[in-house]
Amino acid sequence: MSDGSTINLATVGTAELEAMSVPAFTSCLDAMSGDSIKRFKKMRKLSASHRSALEKYLIEHPEKMGGEPLPTPANASAKGNAPKGVDRRGGFVDFRRRLKAWWEGEVLKDTKPAKKSKKQKKKKGAKPPVAKAPESKPAVAPAPVEPPPAVMSKAEILQMLWGEGYALPGGAAFTQKLMQGLGLTDGARCLDLNAGLGGAACALAQSHKIVIDALENDAELMANGRAMVAKAGLTKAVIFSDGDATTSPFAEKTYAAIFAREKLFTLPNRDGLMANIVPALQPEGTLVITDFILADRSAENDAVTAWNDSEPVKPVPLTTDEYRALLAKNGFAVGECNDLSEDYIKFIHDGWKRLHSFLQTAKLSPETATMLISEGNLWLARCKALESGQLRLINMVGTLMPVKLMSESMSVA
Repeated sequence: MSDGSTINLATVGTAELEAMSVPAFTSCLDAMSGDSIKRFKKMRKLSASHRSALEKYLIEHPEKMGGEPLPTPANASAKGNAPKGVDRRGGFVDFRRRLKAWWEGEVLKDTKPAKKSKKQKKKKGAKPPVAKAPESKPAVAPAPVEPPPAVMSKAEILQMLWGEGYALPGGAAFTQKLMQGLGLTDGARCLDLNAGLGGAACALAQSHKIVIDALENDAELMANGRAMVAKAGLTKAVIFSDGDATTSPFAEKTYAAIFAREKLFTLPNRDGLMANIVPALQPEGTLVITDFILADRSAENDAVTAWNDSEPVKPVPLTTDEYRALLAKNGFAVGECNDLSEDYIKFIHDGWKRLHSFLQTAKLSPETATMLISEGNLWLARCKALESGQLRLINMVGTLMPVKLMSESMSVA
């Protein structure tokens, strides 16, 4: 596990949270605001040791209580101290309203039903009411049994948002648009550095008749991606693996093109990546990049700061000029740099419209609701930063230039 100070508890998976040591858990709390801790406490199921550590931390740091009373036994619920807003049967009460509010940037307060007024005391000397004969009541049909809350995997949530086989916005049409003009020949071998669920790789393999080595480090996404490839009958055209392009070299002059969708902005060691992928490209091979970049490194922006805090891996984005310099240093001739931010914002909104429609009738388990909230917070922050104009999504294509022989570069005096 990485150092606790770099972990955002709101995005930590259930298994990783359970395995986290108490000192690391407490260290993470130091980086959270009172409201963030309050929301985290409501949304996540904690082990006994973590809950005890959280209560001790709040007692020692009352400034982070977020307006709640100190956690003492007197405040504990007799039914298990379930957090406010969580249905004890498993589903989140009013989750649709809360998700919509988070998306629109509103702040909601927990509402409590008004206390009923006390009955007036009987007046002295008043006559007791005359008892009425009981009326016969019609037979009442038994209430229908409610279905259990839906449990969804990360892969299912991503595909609901972005389409079957996709872990990022855009879908097949956007993928094909990015690869226009590459001139790949039938049977050409390519490398996808961020394959996700394999939808883009399958679309390209079918339309361009190419073979793609698909890298994906998330085990769940890779397993679902392999299942999709098998279903499409493309097991010989799309080959999944969990290699790390920043540390593992590839066979030289293997690939006609390398694709990197929204990948490099998370890599502090881009030189290590280039050292591995440049030799793996064929002469005049192509590197196709889509990535988040900063419009201006010197400018400060609240939306970009919030985005930086929301990412599960701390982003280290470049500017357009820094990207061009990186590619030129590694022997690439760079063409146009296209700004895709407007299209990307629309894709994000379309994905959340689909989710909103689903939530009209869905009843979700707490674990599924937590994952949805985490994914929602991530994409809300990305969308807000893109709308600010300080963060942008760009598409850049570099062509690897042949290295000149030493004899050709020398002049005779």
